Amino acid sequence: MPTPIPIDPAERAERAEAEDAARELLRDLIGADYSDTTLRVCADHLLSFRRHPKTQAEQPPTAALDRLFAIAKSDTGQSARVANFLLAWWNGADLGHFPIADLFGLDRAIADDITAAVRFLGRHPGAVYADSLGYRGDVMDLLARWRGITVEDAA
Repeated sequence: MPTPIPIDPAERAERAEAEDAARELLRDLIGADYSDTTLRVCADHLLSFRRHPKTQAEQPPTAALDRLFAIAKSDTGQSARVANFLLAWWNGADLGHFPIADLFGLDRAIADDITAAVRFLGRHPGAVYADSLGYRGDVMDLLARWRGITVEDAA
C-alpha cells in the first residue's frame, strides 16, 4: 500500500475553508433542505473544478446569462423558474432558493444555460454576483417583477 502524501497544514486549512464556502454557496443557492452529506458531495464536485489548473481565466457565460435574464423578464411558463434561479444567486437567503428539481421542468437549452452559470460560479476562485458582471439593472428588474421589491426597498 502506498504511503499517503502529507498535506501541508496551510493547504489543508485552505481546502477546508474552500469546502465550507462551497457548501455555503450551495446552501444559499438550493436551500438548507439538503443534508450535509449531499451538500458535501456537491461541494466536492464543485471544488474538483478548482483542483485542475487552468491555462486561462474562466470567462463568464455572458450569452447564457443574457438569455436567462431575457427569459426571466418575459411571460413564459418557465420565466418564474429562471427568475428563481437568478434571484437565488443574488440572495437566496432572503429571496428564496432554487429547487434543483425545477431543472426538470425547463427546456434543455435553458437548463444548459443554468448549468453554464453554475459551472462558472463553481470554477470561479471567489464569490461572484450578477452585478459584478454588469447585470445589476437586470436583477433590479427581476426584484420588482417577481418579488415586488423596488430599488428604493433594496437599498
